[in-house]
Amino acid sequence: YFYTPEVFVARKDWPNDEQDFSPEGLAGKGIAVPRATSTEYYLEDNYQDARILIYDTFVDCMAALESKRADLVFFDEASVAEELNFKPHNAKIVSEPIDAPNNEGFAIGVALGNEQLLGRLQSALDKFRGTQGFLDLFDKYFGSSRRPYALVKGVRPPTYREHRKR
Repeated sequence: YFYTPEVFVARKDWPNDEQDFSPEGLAGKGIAVPRATSTEYYLEDNYQDARILIYDTFVDCMAALESKRADLVFFDEASVAEELNFKPHNAKIVSEPIDAPNNEGFAIGVALGNEQLLGRLQSALDKFRGTQGFLDLFDKYFGSSRRPYALVKGVRPPTYREHRKR
Protein backbone atom coordinates (compact mmCIF):
# COMPACT_ATOMS: atom_id res chain seq x y z
CA TYR A 1 0.00 0.00 0.00
CA PHE A 2 0.95 3.60 -0.60
CA TYR A 3 -0.66 5.90 1.94
CA THR A 4 -0.95 9.62 1.56
CA PRO A 5 -2.65 11.92 4.06
CA GLU A 6 -5.53 14.19 3.16
CA VAL A 7 -5.30 17.97 2.92
CA PHE A 8 -7.61 20.94 2.55
CA VAL A 9 -7.10 23.09 -0.54
CA ALA A 10 -8.33 26.67 -0.98
CA ARG A 11 -8.02 29.44 -3.52
CA LYS A 12 -4.78 31.41 -3.27
CA ASP A 13 -6.74 34.37 -1.91
CA TRP A 14 -7.89 32.31 1.11
CA PRO A 15 -8.35 35.03 3.74
CA ASN A 16 -7.68 33.11 6.92
CA ASP A 17 -4.08 31.99 7.46
CA GLU A 18 -4.91 30.80 10.97
CA GLN A 19 -8.03 28.81 10.06
CA ASP A 20 -9.07 26.09 12.48
CA PHE A 21 -9.56 22.97 10.33
CA SER A 22 -11.38 21.05 13.05
CA PRO A 23 -15.03 20.14 12.44
CA GLU A 24 -16.06 23.09 14.62
CA GLY A 25 -13.73 25.46 12.79
CA LEU A 26 -15.19 24.57 9.38
CA ALA A 27 -18.86 24.68 10.39
CA GLY A 28 -20.82 26.33 7.59
CA LYS A 29 -17.95 26.13 5.06
CA GLY A 30 -18.60 24.49 1.67
CA ILE A 31 -16.17 21.61 1.26
CA ALA A 32 -15.96 19.88 -2.14
CA VAL A 33 -15.10 16.19 -2.15
CA PRO A 34 -15.22 13.43 -4.79
CA ARG A 35 -18.14 11.01 -4.60
CA ALA A 36 -17.74 7.52 -3.07
CA THR A 37 -14.23 8.10 -1.69
CA SER A 38 -12.79 7.64 1.78
CA THR A 39 -12.48 11.44 1.91
CA GLU A 40 -16.24 11.80 1.38
CA TYR A 41 -16.99 9.28 4.12
CA TYR A 42 -14.54 10.96 6.51
CA LEU A 43 -16.19 14.35 6.03
CA GLU A 44 -19.68 12.90 6.43
CA ASP A 45 -18.65 11.19 9.67
CA ASN A 46 -16.74 14.12 11.16
CA TYR A 47 -17.82 17.42 9.60
CA GLN A 48 -21.62 17.30 9.87
CA ASP A 49 -21.88 21.07 10.38
CA ALA A 50 -19.98 21.87 7.18
CA ARG A 51 -21.70 21.99 3.80
CA ILE A 52 -20.33 18.85 2.13
CA LEU A 53 -20.45 19.33 -1.63
CA ILE A 54 -20.13 16.01 -3.44
CA TYR A 55 -18.83 16.01 -7.03
CA ASP A 56 -18.18 13.16 -9.44
CA THR A 57 -14.42 13.71 -9.69
CA PHE A 58 -11.54 15.51 -8.02
CA VAL A 59 -11.21 17.69 -11.13
CA ASP A 60 -14.86 18.74 -10.67
CA CYS A 61 -14.04 19.63 -7.05
CA MET A 62 -11.17 21.86 -8.15
CA ALA A 63 -13.45 23.55 -10.71
CA ALA A 64 -16.02 24.19 -7.96
CA LEU A 65 -13.29 25.73 -5.80
CA GLU A 66 -12.03 28.03 -8.54
CA SER A 67 -15.56 29.12 -9.49
CA LYS A 68 -16.27 29.89 -5.81
CA ARG A 69 -19.03 27.27 -5.51
CA ALA A 70 -16.88 25.71 -2.75
CA ASP A 71 -14.71 27.25 -0.06
CA LEU A 72 -12.38 24.26 0.19
CA VAL A 73 -11.53 20.92 -1.40
CA PHE A 74 -10.61 17.90 0.72
CA PHE A 75 -8.63 15.10 -0.93
CA ASP A 76 -5.46 13.02 -0.75
CA GLU A 77 -2.17 14.89 -0.81
CA ALA A 78 -0.65 12.90 -3.70
CA SER A 79 -3.53 13.74 -6.04
CA VAL A 80 -3.49 17.36 -4.92
CA ALA A 81 0.28 17.51 -5.46
CA GLU A 82 -0.02 16.19 -8.99
CA GLU A 83 -2.81 18.63 -9.81
CA LEU A 84 -1.05 21.69 -8.37
CA ASN A 85 2.34 20.80 -9.85
CA PHE A 86 1.22 20.17 -13.40
CA LYS A 87 -1.88 22.26 -14.04
CA PRO A 88 -2.41 25.98 -13.59
CA HIS A 89 -4.66 26.56 -10.61
CA ASN A 90 -5.42 29.50 -8.39
CA ALA A 91 -5.21 27.16 -5.40
CA LYS A 92 -2.94 26.13 -2.56
CA ILE A 93 -2.78 23.64 0.28
CA VAL A 94 -3.99 25.43 3.40
CA SER A 95 -3.98 22.72 6.08
CA GLU A 96 -1.52 20.43 7.72
CA PRO A 97 -1.85 16.84 6.44
CA ILE A 98 -4.65 14.89 8.11
CA ASP A 99 -4.31 11.15 8.65
CA ALA A 100 -7.94 10.09 8.41
CA PRO A 101 -8.50 6.74 10.12
CA ASN A 102 -10.45 5.38 7.14
CA ASN A 103 -7.70 6.19 4.59
CA GLU A 104 -7.71 3.27 2.17
CA GLY A 105 -4.40 4.01 0.49
CA PHE A 106 -3.47 2.79 -2.98
CA ALA A 107 -2.73 -0.87 -3.66
CA ILE A 108 -2.12 -3.52 -6.26
CA GLY A 109 -4.76 -6.24 -6.22
CA VAL A 110 -3.56 -9.86 -6.07
CA ALA A 111 -5.82 -12.92 -6.07
CA LEU A 112 -6.41 -14.27 -2.58
CA GLY A 113 -3.95 -17.04 -1.79
CA ASN A 114 -1.40 -16.14 -4.47
CA GLU A 115 1.40 -15.64 -1.95
CA GLN A 116 4.11 -16.26 -4.55
CA LEU A 117 2.98 -13.36 -6.75
CA LEU A 118 2.41 -11.16 -3.71
CA GLY A 119 5.94 -11.86 -2.45
CA ARG A 120 7.48 -11.18 -5.84
CA LEU A 121 5.59 -7.91 -6.23
CA GLN A 122 6.52 -6.75 -2.75
CA SER A 123 10.17 -7.65 -3.29
CA ALA A 124 10.28 -5.82 -6.62
CA LEU A 125 8.60 -2.74 -5.15
CA ASP A 126 10.96 -2.70 -2.16
CA LYS A 127 13.99 -2.85 -4.49
CA PHE A 128 12.55 -0.30 -6.94
CA ARG A 129 11.73 2.29 -4.25
CA GLY A 130 15.42 2.84 -3.54
CA THR A 131 16.44 3.47 -7.15
CA GLN A 132 16.70 6.47 -9.43
CA GLY A 133 14.04 4.80 -11.58
CA PHE A 134 11.53 5.21 -8.76
CA LEU A 135 12.40 8.89 -8.39
CA ASP A 136 12.12 9.39 -12.15
CA LEU A 137 8.73 7.68 -12.26
CA PHE A 138 7.59 9.60 -9.21
CA ASP A 139 8.74 12.89 -10.71
CA LYS A 140 6.90 12.11 -13.95
CA TYR A 141 3.55 11.66 -12.21
CA PHE A 142 3.79 13.68 -8.98
CA GLY A 143 6.37 16.36 -9.71
CA SER A 144 10.07 16.71 -9.30
CA SER A 145 11.52 16.13 -5.87
CA ARG A 146 12.58 19.78 -6.13
CA ARG A 147 8.95 20.92 -6.58
CA PRO A 148 7.03 22.33 -3.61
CA TYR A 149 4.78 19.28 -3.07
CA ALA A 150 7.31 16.47 -3.41
CA LEU A 151 6.18 13.35 -1.62
CA VAL A 152 9.35 11.28 -2.09
CA LYS A 153 10.18 9.19 0.96
CA GLY A 154 12.49 11.21 3.15
CA VAL A 155 11.44 14.53 1.66
CA ARG A 156 8.87 16.27 3.83
CA PRO A 157 6.27 18.34 2.00
CA PRO A 158 6.12 21.93 3.21
CA THR A 159 3.63 22.81 5.90
CA TYR A 160 0.87 25.10 4.84
CA ARG A 161 2.68 27.97 6.58
CA GLU A 162 5.89 27.26 4.63
CA HIS A 163 3.98 26.98 1.37
CA ARG A 164 2.09 30.21 2.03
CA LYS A 165 5.40 32.11 2.10
CA ARG A 166 6.26 31.04 -1.48
